[in-house]
Amino acid sequence: MKRIILLATILTSSVFAQIWPLPAGTTYIVKGTGFDCGKFIRRYKVEYTQTPKVFLERGINFNLLTADKDLNTFSIETSWSTNNGQVCQLGLFFNRARETRTLDLDYTMSQTDGDSKSCLENEELLKSKLQSATYTASKRGIRYIAVDILNEENNVCDENRVRLIFDRRAQ
Repeated sequence: MKRIILLATILTSSVFAQIWPLPAGTTYIVKGTGFDCGKFIRRYKVEYTQTPKVFLERGINFNLLTADKDLNTFSIETSWSTNNGQVCQLGLFFNRARETRTLDLDYTMSQTDGDSKSCLENEELLKSKLQSATYTASKRGIRYIAVDILNEENNVCDENRVRLIFDRRAQ
């Protein structure tokens, strides 16, 4: 009985954490857990690095990744606060291109508790960085999904490649 209650609590907390209505057929809801420098290590474990300056200075959080059962339609939910305390939220919706192993941006949805103009700069940054993003899924039950976010000179990775990491086991 305790296991059933615990499972129900985990499932409902995940569902209530999302911002947007989930696309039809959504099966996976995965929490954003950080960044790495482009490679899984030993048996598909992650060696996390610090948040790249471009996202840290803007306070951008990568909250959730969702996907349908067939892993063809994805979304990434982001949020940040502006200098005046306004909360901005952006949902990026992707179609998977299997032949190129990319997530191709299809459309976005945004919402804010204030003036939407103050959110535009970060929205445009995220759209440009995630227009067509390479992804990698770890083996062994697809625990991690990594999405390339930066492939340019940055302050955290020597080889310029930075990936967002989403972990299915994160709470």
